[in-house]
Amino acid sequence: AKVTAGIFRRAGQFCFAIKRVYVPESIYDRFFEKLENEINKFVVGHPLDPLTTFGPINNRAQWQFLKQLLERTRAAGAEVVELGKWTRDDIVNEGYYLRPTVIKNADPASEIVTTEQFGPIIPSSGTRPKTRPFKWQIKANWAWAPAFGRLITNER
Repeated sequence: AKVTAGIFRRAGQFCFAIKRVYVPESIYDRFFEKLENEINKFVVGHPLDPLTTFGPINNRAQWQFLKQLLERTRAAGAEVVELGKWTRDDIVNEGYYLRPTVIKNADPASEIVTTEQFGPIIPSSGTRPKTRPFKWQIKANWAWAPAFGRLITNER
């Protein structure tokens, strides 16, 4: 729940959101199952709808950027998993809405990982023992605070 809140607060649109998650391969599937269960609790819709727990993207330009980024990520062969549910099926036509999205087993060198998404997208990668995921972030082109993402290091 803490990881989910750190990723998707304000639909992932704040500077200190968790931008990527690294998890030991030995617990990756179990971690993803728990993450998916938490994310699926989100209900995407208009902020004034009492059912809504997850609002829209801030503006059209950012919404288009995120949609294109997801298209390129899919085209590159990544596993893109859209989660949560809509308040209504037609809400997607009424604003800049995206469902919270997880990119499973993202390549650390891929655009989705090295780009500042500033939206409801979280790339996740499994790591092997002795891997140093932080070295992957050195090549990134954004601030240090979000650069480190979240490293899951134990089996809780």
